[in-house]
Amino acid sequence: MMKYKGLWYYAVLLVFLGWCVISFRADIAQIKLLPVVQAWDKVLLALALSLLNYLLRVMRWTAYLQRLGHGLTFRFSALTYLAGFAFTLSPGKVGEMVRGRYLQKSGVPLTSTAAAFFVERLLDLLAMIALATLAVAYSSYQSLIWGAVAVIIVIMALLTIAPWSAIMQRLEAQSWLPVFFRRIIHTVLCTLLSARALLQPGILLKGFVLGLIAWACEGVGLMVLGNIPPEVGMDVSAAVGIYSIAVIVGALSFLPGGLGGTEALMVALLAAHGYTMPDAILLTLVCRLLTLWFAVLIGWIAVFMLRPQPDRRIKVPDDQPETLSIPLCVDLDGTLIHSDLLLETLVLLLKRNPLYVFLVPVWLLKGKAAMKAQIAARVSLNPAALPYNKALLGWLHSQRQAGRQLWLCTASNQRLADAVAAHLQIFNGVLASTDQLNLSGRKKAAKLVQQFGTKAFDYCGNAHIDLAIWAESRAAITVNAGAKLQQQAEKIAEIAGIFPKSNGLLRPILKAMRLHQWAKNVLIFVPLAAAHKLSDFISVQQTLMAFLAFGFCASSVYLLNDMLDLEVDREHPRKCRRPFASGSLSLAYGLVLIPLLLLATLLLALNLPGKFCLVLAGYYLLTIAYSFGLKRIVLIDTITLAGLYTVRIIAGATAIAVPLSFWLLLFSVFLFFSLALVKRYAELDAMQRQGKLKAAGRGYRIQDLPMLHSMGSSSGYLCVLVLALYINSPDIQALYHHPQVIWCLCVLLLYWISRIWLKTHRGEMHDDPVIFALKDKASLLVGALAALVAVLAV
Repeated sequence: MMKYKGLWYYAVLLVFLGWCVISFRADIAQIKLLPVVQAWDKVLLALALSLLNYLLRVMRWTAYLQRLGHGLTFRFSALTYLAGFAFTLSPGKVGEMVRGRYLQKSGVPLTSTAAAFFVERLLDLLAMIALATLAVAYSSYQSLIWGAVAVIIVIMALLTIAPWSAIMQRLEAQSWLPVFFRRIIHTVLCTLLSARALLQPGILLKGFVLGLIAWACEGVGLMVLGNIPPEVGMDVSAAVGIYSIAVIVGALSFLPGGLGGTEALMVALLAAHGYTMPDAILLTLVCRLLTLWFAVLIGWIAVFMLRPQPDRRIKVPDDQPETLSIPLCVDLDGTLIHSDLLLETLVLLLKRNPLYVFLVPVWLLKGKAAMKAQIAARVSLNPAALPYNKALLGWLHSQRQAGRQLWLCTASNQRLADAVAAHLQIFNGVLASTDQLNLSGRKKAAKLVQQFGTKAFDYCGNAHIDLAIWAESRAAITVNAGAKLQQQAEKIAEIAGIFPKSNGLLRPILKAMRLHQWAKNVLIFVPLAAAHKLSDFISVQQTLMAFLAFGFCASSVYLLNDMLDLEVDREHPRKCRRPFASGSLSLAYGLVLIPLLLLATLLLALNLPGKFCLVLAGYYLLTIAYSFGLKRIVLIDTITLAGLYTVRIIAGATAIAVPLSFWLLLFSVFLFFSLALVKRYAELDAMQRQGKLKAAGRGYRIQDLPMLHSMGSSSGYLCVLVLALYINSPDIQALYHHPQVIWCLCVLLLYWISRIWLKTHRGEMHDDPVIFALKDKASLLVGALAALVAVLAV
């Protein structure tokens, strides 16, 4: 019978679905898809919220595996997690088994996978219960909130305090228990022992908050869909409550993916909310399509991406005597270094004087070689700071020590190539582009044949244009070559060595966009919350669009800023790992991504009020001014940073057309000026620890540290004073029923500001306070308590 257990699941499910179709055939016949098609923007927004749900859960899963001591790449960890979605509709825990098998092949034991799965599912259940309780309490019984909070706290306390291992060991030793129960106890014991590293208060709290946000996104997605039929409408509390309750009941039905049970209850709850039966069925189907079935699709894509890949490990050529007698020619751009000198020098030139953008096309008319020469003559390049391919460079040093001739052969200008060769001191000669000759492709092949003869040299290259050179070489060494290029090279030349790509493009692109900095854009929601419009669908939708617009706009500026700050970032202990500075992402991608992000920003902004567009344009111009010069002016840089934070709050107010509070503006100015000074203090303190006298690219000196500390802490305490004065103002009485509760915010803020500056003074502060706050347990706890205080004050 166990063999056909899965078939019984599907047989029962098909019977149930058939009964539903027959029973509601009249209502199904009245379903109209046109309104959903016409509201494609809302459907896409709901889909984006589902993607955000997956991203947050992937981040939590990856963090759990890392906590358990498994340093997997984010890409592999994410793909294994998403691959489990492909089997959501399969009976049993096939998805978890698939994840376990993938991870087991990478050295992760099944006990670790089971531990991460256990904690994740437990926190998801608690998050769903909390959301359902909060939604019900919002509309009826406030005491339910306290009950749910108490239950969740008790469960987390039991997980972290109770001696579960000792309890399970004693139970397992009881011989009077049936073997079946003792096996279950043994399995639970192994899981709990493996999960000890995850059963910590801080880790559980972070995981719970991430689950809360992730599943709330799905509820908000239902709200977005629920407002397509204009006759009824739905607020946030109702949508989150309906979705959470339906999913919980579906999970308790023990059907794969809750299929059938979740849909039936969701239809009933939507009908009870006021929707007609056809609309309720349609909303349920669309919601499940964008959540459950979209997850299955994502899962199968992940399974496809996890298919076995060819071996791409480094293959170092053998040091045979006949090999050492052959000259080794090495390309520069993309091979010896991870970047392109033409693009780097062009960016340096435009940074020095943007008006050169009009001269570059004129130079290009005279030929690419002439343009390279003109650019190289006007910039000063530091070859020591370039992102060298360390694996290749180490092998080249060994070849040089063995007595082999090394030649640097590049399409970069002779002036730049000579500077690199002079710095490395390993090359016997340099062949590079001149004012008249662009040494690349077939021209480089002809030059090498002229210099050494046909099949009388080996060549290290990385691009399709190098195929012509490999065809004339004795052997090819491929560097950073893709799968297609590798196959083409193998057809025309003997592959003596392989230095493969270290990673893909997605992760460097996302890292360059600095998605973690989008956390700053949460400030756009402050006017929405302050105006008590969280249940207004139109206002929430407008704010979400404003959030995305600011995110894309900010990412475009981050890309531009990183491209302009290459040399400065490469001297910084942390910023040197940024994608452009490290060479993991080519500047060419930045030149493509910036206009695409700005286009996305424009499309979103055009759907918002004109005042918001003006504020967004002002924000963009201010950030550009900051990138080009303001960040090098003492104090002006920190005032600008504080202003950029405050502009986000102004944008949030203009997006939903609400008046901006004087108190909110005053509070934000002092708070963000303090955080901007934290950033500068931390950077300068790091430079001091390295023995440097000042911060590179900034106007601050080491002796400014005491003054920065004084100004920053004073500004932070002033924002606490502003909050205290606001509590006693007449404005607060109209918005809060219990304004006296907000005094607790003053205490929390006073503690947090003091702690931030104490950490900064001790040298324990990340040079980006946003990253610090997102990772700091105390900061997260203060944020959670502040949110609770705000709810209680209402």
